[in-house]
Amino acid sequence: MKNKIIIFLLTCVLLTSYSYGLDYSDTKNHWGNDYIYWVSNEINALQGYHDGTFRPDEYVTRGEFISLINKIIHIQNKYNGTIIKKENDTYSDIALDYKRYANIFSLKEYIDNHSTTEIKFDEIFSGNIFNLGREITRYEAALLARAITTPPLVTNYISTYKDLPLNTKYYTEINELVQNNIIKGYNDNSLRLNNKITRAEASVLGRKIYDDLEYLRINQLKITSIKESISMLDSPLFQINDTDLEQTDLNQRFINAITSLEYLDFIGYIPYNEEHLYDISPLETLWELKNKDYYNVIGVNYYLLIWDKNLVLERKEELIIEAINHYYTIDSKEVNDLYLFLKIASKYISKDQFIEIAESVFYDTKNAEEKLHIGEILVLQYLEENKISEAIGIYENMLEIETDIITSAILVKNYAYLMYKNSDFNSAIHYMNASWSRLRTHKEYAAHNEEVDYIFTSFFKQLKMRENLS
Repeated sequence: MKNKIIIFLLTCVLLTSYSYGLDYSDTKNHWGNDYIYWVSNEINALQGYHDGTFRPDEYVTRGEFISLINKIIHIQNKYNGTIIKKENDTYSDIALDYKRYANIFSLKEYIDNHSTTEIKFDEIFSGNIFNLGREITRYEAALLARAITTPPLVTNYISTYKDLPLNTKYYTEINELVQNNIIKGYNDNSLRLNNKITRAEASVLGRKIYDDLEYLRINQLKITSIKESISMLDSPLFQINDTDLEQTDLNQRFINAITSLEYLDFIGYIPYNEEHLYDISPLETLWELKNKDYYNVIGVNYYLLIWDKNLVLERKEELIIEAINHYYTIDSKEVNDLYLFLKIASKYISKDQFIEIAESVFYDTKNAEEKLHIGEILVLQYLEENKISEAIGIYENMLEIETDIITSAILVKNYAYLMYKNSDFNSAIHYMNASWSRLRTHKEYAAHNEEVDYIFTSFFKQLKMRENLS
């Protein structure tokens, strides 16, 4: 009896492994094997059969293909969590089955309300019977694919497929799928849109839809932050000078104080057996350093602003002004991470006062990285006031700074976004195209071409989608 149970369990494990696409017996040498593995094993959408096969050349039903599309949209976080209520009885054959109903109408709602095309779900599947078990055609699958994907970068392409005449309904949308390399035809230069789609073809189409939706993963129609060199786990020191031997002891007290403040914030107390490792009264130490005219005024004032909860607003303003005045007495190259101080300062002084200070520091600093981060802070402040021209002026200055290719691509994209926001769509497109061509000749492009191309491609696609919706 025990042996029978073991055999039964092993059989279940093997069958389950096959059904989840770990190693199908009929796909190893199939042209679509990699796509089949992805759709079956990585996203668990189209599953195999209990006999260990996938049957790649069998046809996909409407219900199966829509389940695949829904799975991809969910993975890409495009659904907003809307609960589909049974208010639409368009298709009588699924009205009584809530699971199937929700599967169909969640996709219908998404296409009808979020697609940037003219495609409507009811026009793909007309009539009052949906026929979930009917095998889906290449035409129906193509329209679903185009309804949820992005537009191509170039839209003046004319199809050369012999069975795609200009009077084909949704000719433009089908053509755009071809331009996006989401669908392609056969060796005889045909698309065969009336043919049914196989499980292997559906796997390929699913992967290409998924890859296309990656261009929507990051919102490019906003100011993208420049990567900070300082880790979120690091504590900015601002003005530590390791060569000043007279200040070495004070430097160490400063570092111990801020380390202890962060330890207290995380743990809540300093254990007795660790007191020798930390400063048990770090705030007092910071005030002592201040009273001893410790040279790192910006650093001391920064941490007092963050950690001393007894400070009144007037005293905070004094600490900010004192630190900025101190900044102008030293070489700006000696200060790191001043933009972090400005971020804190923006919480406690008026917006006009902050902008005046930030502008002054922006144009004064000789530290290129500081200039980039301070410029970014300024631009966000300007956008809150809808001062787009001022934001553009800051970015024109930032674009003169020599940076790595990824930062350059982000700066270019942000500048183009500001141009678009300033009602200059055509200039934004022209500028992006010219800048993309220029960056392709950059010495770092070969090593970072995928990242750079993603920034530009996703920006173009998202911009075109927004224009289509407006």
